Parts: sequence; C-alpha cells; structure tokens
Amino acid sequence: MKINTEKITLTKLFGRKRIHTINFNETGERYFHIKVHNGAVLVIHNSYSMDSSNWVATPKKVTSYKSQHLIKAGEEKIISYTIGKIHNHHDKVFIINHHLFKPALFSICEIKKDKI
Repeated sequence: MKINTEKITLTKLFGRKRIHTINFNETGERYFHIKVHNGAVLVIHNSYSMDSSNWVATPKKVTSYKSQHLIKAGEEKIISYTIGKIHNHHDKVFIINHHLFKPALFSICEIKKDKI
C-alpha cells in the first residue's frame, strides 16, 4: 500500500534545494519506493551523534545493512531502513542530488511491509 507519493525536484549546485530530508517520529522498519525520472540521487540513512552534535552516516552493522543507495535516471528501487533514536533524536534519511551541475527529479512514497 502506497501512503503518499511525492514528486520532488532537486536543484543543481548553488540551487535552493539540493537535499530532501525525511524526518521520523517513530522507530522501526520503514520501506520506501523511489523512482528517479531525471538525474541521479544518493539516499543516505543518518543517525544523530552526541559527540559531534551532528548527523553522521549510520555505522556499519554486523549484518549486510546498506545505509547508502545511488539511484540513476530510469531506475526504481525499494529501500528498507531501520529507524532508531538517540537522545530524543530520531534518525533521518537524506536524499541528495548526486550531480553538481544537473537537476534531479524523483518520486518517493512510503509503502507498508506487507505490500512489498
């Protein structure tokens, strides 16, 4: 079941929107269907670091957990992330325009686990 489909344009370097952030208010497994129409996007799962008071890439886990995905034009992918919480800060997912001088257009929607 698709919850809400969004079509988002990320601008090139020095544009107003090079990064799209997905915020969470609950922990647990989340699934996203991402389709890139133009350009390329990098999807990164980040956790809050109390040491640096900043968002850092999720450390490597013992299992085969992949925290970064590169999706190019014409490709679509279902991505699964386990969202955690550190000191009142839920993890975030950042979607970044991978090309400096080209805009990127993609669609994203969250899907339920039983509909994969």
